[in-house]
Amino acid sequence: MILLETLRQDLRYAARTLFRNAGFTTVSVFALALGIGVNTVAFTAYKAFVVRPLDGREPGTLVNFALRLQSGATNARFSYPDYQGYRDRLHSFTGVIAFSIDQLRFTASGIANRRSAEAGSWMGRLGLLPATANNAEFASTFIVSENYFSVLGVSALRGRTFESVGLPELAASPSVLVSENYWQRRFFGDPSVLGKSIRLNGAAFTIIGITPHNFIGTSVAAPDFWLPLSLYPLIHPKSNRLAFCSWPSRWWRPGRRRGERCASIPWWRSDISSRTSDSSQTG
Repeated sequence: MILLETLRQDLRYAARTLFRNAGFTTVSVFALALGIGVNTVAFTAYKAFVVRPLDGREPGTLVNFALRLQSGATNARFSYPDYQGYRDRLHSFTGVIAFSIDQLRFTASGIANRRSAEAGSWMGRLGLLPATANNAEFASTFIVSENYFSVLGVSALRGRTFESVGLPELAASPSVLVSENYWQRRFFGDPSVLGKSIRLNGAAFTIIGITPHNFIGTSVAAPDFWLPLSLYPLIHPKSNRLAFCSWPSRWWRPGRRRGERCASIPWWRSDISSRTSDSSQTG
């Protein structure tokens, strides 16, 4: 009882002191909140970029490569034909993948999602929510090579991935994958989204699969959608190059040292490099 009484007295004294010095209290609380926020952001970024391993089989065998420019800088942007050249000729690696990230305008028609549910809520009926034309929003989209999931050794949670479709079918019926996180957040886990049509930047795509929960691949966060790299012209029809892929990555074959793998890059890379301005060698 004596301890509780002492504690109450200390708390009352602390409260009176803080109220008596309102300016000091405000600055102290702000500084404490700012410090906690900065530390939270720093540790979250550290976990995402450093601690968490890449999703996929044997992530330690992944190698990124880029073009080394004459200026000494590196360029990790390749056109889709460049990527195809590396993929088809680097036989010392189990697979070569390419990827890029984009923000695309997303429109869903006839699919129950969070936006339609919000519009039907009392706030939506009273007009207290911002209007969105045709239920549109922007969605983060990871644009990946068609062999992306097979090289990483990852299967779809539901449906199928791009490898099981094939380029002719993808061209005839453009398809995308949705992440499990976005599927739960926007579509309430509705399994009927498979086979449904959506629009990204105005182009129509069919959802053919759902990636596993929290699957980030070679990114730092789970995107909303996964789009085949070969379909890049559909979302950016005015692009003057077929597609740009950031950080083409390679999984090397077991039993070969890194020097042997690097030496296996043939001289034909100079032909690829000639299509990229100011480039001279691969790093």
